[in-house]
Amino acid sequence: MEKLRTVCKRAHHLDHQFHCCCFGASLGWSAILGLIPVIGDVLELILSVLLVWEASRIYGGLPSNKRRLMYLYIALDFLVGFIPVIGDFFDVGYRANTRIAWVLNDHLMDKAIKRVRAETGQPSGINGEKDRDLEQGIVRHVESFTAPMTVPPARTIPPGRNLTGPHDPRNPYRMQGRRH
Repeated sequence: MEKLRTVCKRAHHLDHQFHCCCFGASLGWSAILGLIPVIGDVLELILSVLLVWEASRIYGGLPSNKRRLMYLYIALDFLVGFIPVIGDFFDVGYRANTRIAWVLNDHLMDKAIKRVRAETGQPSGINGEKDRDLEQGIVRHVESFTAPMTVPPARTIPPGRNLTGPHDPRNPYRMQGRRH
């Protein structure tokens, strides 16, 4: 799960880091680097290959067909990226790094389903309610690991009081400033 989280975070930075208010799309470092004619495309290629390398370091390795699919996404993005204006728009819409994260997620989901089926003794050819329930349970379990962190609401402080003074009712042991 840690590798999936790392790959998803890096793919997010490369494809969705910034939100553009002009046309409602999100841009990442990959699209920004793509604006630099040749060097940007090469840097983008290197970052994408490093993402595949990080994805292939999962426990048990990544099957060669999944790795080839990831490299195909990178090659298509790289080749079309050399076309001056069309390549930049293609890079914004295609999002090869996000597709790499999807392939890794699908692989880990399949691996988890096979493991749960092996532990429960359920045959792998069942298509029905039990199969859907099993997949939904694993999806909920995986989403609990990859869900974004929620920020707790800010504490409200009554007027005329502060967090460090003696009047803070939530922390009576911290006494700084004047004593009353």
